[in-house]
Formats: sequence, C-alpha cells, structure tokens
Amino acid sequence: MKSGTDSNAVSGWAFFPVGMAAAIIAVVIVCIVGNIAGCDPAQDQDDTVLLVRDYPIFEQRTAHSEPLSMAQATQQAWEWVMTGTNSGEYHYYGYARGILDPWWDENNVSSELRILRAVILQQQHFFDQALADLNQVIDSDPQNVQARFTRSAILFATGKLDAALLDCQRVFLKADPISVTLCVAPIKGLQGHAPVMIDKLNTLLAVSELASLQQREVHITLAELYWLQGNMAGAEKQFKQALNITPQHGYVVSQYSEFLLSLKRYNTLANFLQQQPPSIENQINLYYAQKEQSKPELSELKNTITENITTLTNTGDQKPALDNSRLLSLYHSRVENDSRAALLYARKNWDRQKGMIDTLLLMNAATKERDIRTIDKVSQWLEENLVQDQRLANYGAIDSE
Repeated sequence: MKSGTDSNAVSGWAFFPVGMAAAIIAVVIVCIVGNIAGCDPAQDQDDTVLLVRDYPIFEQRTAHSEPLSMAQATQQAWEWVMTGTNSGEYHYYGYARGILDPWWDENNVSSELRILRAVILQQQHFFDQALADLNQVIDSDPQNVQARFTRSAILFATGKLDAALLDCQRVFLKADPISVTLCVAPIKGLQGHAPVMIDKLNTLLAVSELASLQQREVHITLAELYWLQGNMAGAEKQFKQALNITPQHGYVVSQYSEFLLSLKRYNTLANFLQQQPPSIENQINLYYAQKEQSKPELSELKNTITENITTLTNTGDQKPALDNSRLLSLYHSRVENDSRAALLYARKNWDRQKGMIDTLLLMNAATKERDIRTIDKVSQWLEENLVQDQRLANYGAIDSE
C-alpha cells in the first residue's frame, strides 16, 4: 500500500488496528453536521461514487508551490479523514496529520482545526489530548454539534457512559434526529435499553432517506445491539447488510470476525477473511480460524504475522508512540497461545479504552489466567455503569438478567 514520503505522517499506520464503533460514528456524524465538501450526504446522489472514488496518492494531493493556509490545510485534511473513514483504511489519518503538521502543536487555531485534530487523536487513541481540544471548543461554543458528538464518542470509548450520553443530549434540539439517534443508541443500548434503541433504529431505516454511509452506521449499531442481547440471527443479518455497503470496511470486518469467533464458526470466518485485505488483525484471525480447523501449512502465515508484529512494535523514535495493546493481546492469545502476555496487553488496552470488545477481550484473558482481581475490577465497572450485555454472562461478570 502506498504510504507517501512523510514519515511523520504515516509511520506505523499501515498496521494500526481499527478503532471502536463510537469513533467511526463520531467521524461520520462530524461529516454529516459539518457540511464538509465532498462528504455531505446531500451531495451523494449516487451512493457508489463516495465508496469507490479513486483518490490521488498522497504526494500528488500535497504537492503545492505555495504553503497551504490553515483553512486550506484543514479542508484537505478533512478529505483524508473521510477517505479513511469511508474505506476503513486508517493510514489516511496519518496523511491528514502530516498536512496539519505546521499547526499540530499550536494553541491559536480555528475551532474547526481543533475538532479535526481531536478526531485524528481519537483514532490514534490519544484520548486525553483529543479531549483537551474539544473541551476548549465547547467552552467557547457549548452548542457546537461536531465537538459534542466527537467528545461523546471519546467519553463512550473510555467508559464514561453518563457523560457521553449527556453530550448527545446537550445538542438534541440543534442536531439532526438521525445523528442524535446514532449518538444515543450505543450508550443507552448498553445500559439496558437495547430493545427501545433497536426499534428506533429500525424505524430510521424504514421511514428515512439515509445516505449509504448513514445506513452502514445504523446497520452496524443494530448488529452490536442484537449481539449484546444474544440475538445472533438478528446480529448477523445486520452485519451482512453493513458489509453489503462497504464489503471491506476495517471496523465492520473486525466486528463481524469477532462475532463469528464467538460462535466458533471457523470455516465461515476463514472463507470471509480470505476475501479481505491482509491487515495484521485479519491475518491473526485467519490463522486462528485455520488452526482451530487443524489446517496444515500454517507456518508461513504465522511467520508473516510475527514479522508484521515486529515491524509494528519497532517504532523507533516515533513520538508519541502508537498504542497497539489490543492487537498485541490478540496476537499472543490467538497466535502464540501465551495467555499471560495476552492478559497483560488486554489490561493495558482496557486501561485506555473500555469498549465492549475491549472488555470481552480482557474478561476472556483474565478467565484463562484465573485472574479474579481483574474480573472483579471489570465487574465493578460494569455494575457502576449499569451495563447489561449477555455476552459477559459466560464469565460470571454481571447478573445475566
């Protein structure tokens, strides 16, 4: 994959694992409400145009005889962010970061650039820095919809569910109903209101004219809500509909892979991943699925994965270093069968982000290592945040009601 010439912009990104649903939804919402040129759903008359557009390579897009102004750089960086969001190829965020380099550490910047900087930092899982930018925007403009939705996504990802919901609600009257519903549904769905949220999202699909990317977000949110309720047939139907819109979107592929693994449908997963880009996460899951089927000739794939993991972790003097704890936990669990290392990385990942996939990863690792202290810590957080997720009943972490 083309990586460009700016090492600061792209170093480490080719292997960076996809983030959580909240992050994707936030970026799509930012696009929807921000009226960014090229990503406004009203401009997407042909849904396929946005999804298959042939974007020029990084060097061509950034070749200018004169330096970009802040406004020009912001606009161009937004386009790269949306390219990454629409395609699921998140190294494009590195391109956006490179374009913004002259203003990256500046405090005297526009609110739009500050929000964009937060979106990029969020995707890299530098949540504290992202929140600092968003807090400044919201302090000066409490009704800034983009900032509120993006901050909600970060708060949700880091386990602050009540605060995340409050940000969604604070712009209820100003934002469009579709975006508000997509902001609220994952949070309230996790706190025992999944049936109500499922009804609302299904109503959106039935009565609203949604752009293709909005449809995808509704389908993936529905899939996750059905899954946490234990409705596997409903979840799979929604996963497939999301994949019909963007067949190789990184986050959707990641979630559907975890769904198939939870059902031990290894043959289906292997066949599915063989049609997907060879990201490290996809390679890890393909190896695990084939190993569980006792497939021969897996040493070459294992060597490739190990080489890629080594490349990923050898970041040199890159600052700040990207955190790949979740990916490393998957690697040690599913490739190396090292449950102790898998637990250590799962703990590190959960300290940073508390999405349910991250929580399930930690609970699985803690159960294998019989780490009661970690299980109790997670259980306490689940109870405090009123989380109701049937997937956790297998670990005895919460009341299964």
